[in-house]
Amino acid sequence: APLLNRERILSAAMHLVSVGTSDVSMRAVASALGINAMALYHYFRDKQALRDAMVEQTFAPLYSMHHRLGKQPTVELRPRLLANAICIAPPKRCR
Repeated sequence: APLLNRERILSAAMHLVSVGTSDVSMRAVASALGINAMALYHYFRDKQALRDAMVEQTFAPLYSMHHRLGKQPTVELRPRLLANAICIAPPKRCR
């Protein structure tokens, strides 16, 4: 079996969201990975920590762009940043 790590867990959770799972539970993620749900708690303290990591991963490209542009992007760049945030975050992930 492949090594269990945060990336594999996040990938499984994101896949569940992409196929329309409305409530990504620790049990659902564990089932998708073929492991016991308790194993997930070594990597994420609870379901909220997993959700936070999913949001962070989803918005990582936006955070990276914002960092490259500096702490205070110019007025012209703010609409582009907002548009990028909307494009990379499908509605199912924003619940």
